[in-house]
Amino acid sequence: MAVVALLTPWGVESYRLVGTTVAASITCALMLGAARVLDSDKNRQTFLFTMGLLLAEFVLVLLALWDPLGMIFGHRREEEFAFTALAFGGVGVPAAVLMHVRQRSAGRWAGGAGLVLCAASLAFFLAAIWSTASHRWNASYQLIDNLLGTGWLLLLLALVGAVSLGGVGVDRWHWRWIGVGAAAAAFALAMRDVWGKPIQGADRPLILTATAAFLCAHANMLWLCDLTPGQRWLRWCTIAFAFAAGAMYDYATLTDRYGQWDNLQRQISAAGVCAACGTVAIALLAAFNRRAAPLSAAIEFTQIVIVCPMCHKKQTAPAGESVCTCGMRFSIQLLVPRCAQCGYTLLMLQSDRCPECGMPIQAPTVGVSPAV
Repeated sequence: MAVVALLTPWGVESYRLVGTTVAASITCALMLGAARVLDSDKNRQTFLFTMGLLLAEFVLVLLALWDPLGMIFGHRREEEFAFTALAFGGVGVPAAVLMHVRQRSAGRWAGGAGLVLCAASLAFFLAAIWSTASHRWNASYQLIDNLLGTGWLLLLLALVGAVSLGGVGVDRWHWRWIGVGAAAAAFALAMRDVWGKPIQGADRPLILTATAAFLCAHANMLWLCDLTPGQRWLRWCTIAFAFAAGAMYDYATLTDRYGQWDNLQRQISAAGVCAACGTVAIALLAAFNRRAAPLSAAIEFTQIVIVCPMCHKKQTAPAGESVCTCGMRFSIQLLVPRCAQCGYTLLMLQSDRCPECGMPIQAPTVGVSPAV
């Protein structure tokens, strides 16, 4: 379709055909990428939600390209559909992440609250975009700015609030509610500035509450990372640098120390760089610890994900005897490698000795893996 459109002088229809083919190609690529993980029961709901978002975004792009309302009723609405597609995509990306977070026990509250706020943010964006489409509602530019500002504030509150609510119901870190309260207070103060008249000096409480919300959310996020006892000092140092940067920024802003701003700016930047580097390092360490964590000796495996050599169907097969839909029979035995002396699990082990009793580990015979 794109080649035909480019080689024929159809005017604007050529660009519409090219845009349609490009949008279809991108949507198919993204949906195929999401479909590769649909076999996982743990992530299926999240990626079905993501595929639904991609399909809705594709329909909005088609509406923006072809404008069926303008063809039928004569009222052109390409811009409204285009901005709707942008708003839907901008809110859909964090919504998909929050949907994934909601599937975890530690993120149930965070994901649920974040999805509700994302939906409210999208509603305000759509109200601002389509407020000029109705002749009955002669919306002013000020009203459109207010609606857009409210939508952005709700989206920011969804992200900060979701990070602050991480771990609710799993641990007892009640200090996280300070961040939740600070985020709500900052949102209320910002909404007053958006919809009301600016008040002199009212930005100082907003700066204090916003800084407290971001710092508490950052600390809560770091506390959710699983670190070993020898790595926990990095978490404390990172939180300390972040709080130092936030405190110096509040001091410089609230006291109007213009003469000292250059030195404070250097100190704030230095503390912020240390906090950012520490955050990245903690994320990497947490990912490595989760991947390489040794399994308990009581864990046994009962099923395995395999691909049938006959029909190439990916499926979950239980240990023992089973049959594929094509008739291929499987006889599967799952053996966890253990220390011959103490029975400690040797999966994911990089050493040549048992970490429990120190007995040397005999390398597996060629052709025989430690877990079948």
